[in-house]
Amino acid sequence: MWASEKVITRCPIQDCSLSIDIDIQSSDGKRSGSHTKNLDLFNAAFSSVRHKTEDVVEFSEDAALLELLLKFSHNTEFPDISGLGMDVLSDFESRR
Repeated sequence: MWASEKVITRCPIQDCSLSIDIDIQSSDGKRSGSHTKNLDLFNAAFSSVRHKTEDVVEFSEDAALLELLLKFSHNTEFPDISGLGMDVLSDFESRR
């Protein structure tokens, strides 16, 4: 792969058909694709994220927490959180 080629990452939401316009990376290196409009609509903190389309936006959250935030950033049925540990849920609550 050429250094100038952009790798498109997938949205973590199964069967999501929205166009990906932001590539995000968790603190532990996992990348996901997402949608700036959804992030802005569902999360007050994300409205301050400004990026160039070709950039990877890095977040301080780990992959588990970032994926949970992304799952709550879609107009779909909420994910089952019953199997998550209290540490993840507490961290999620503190960042929403």
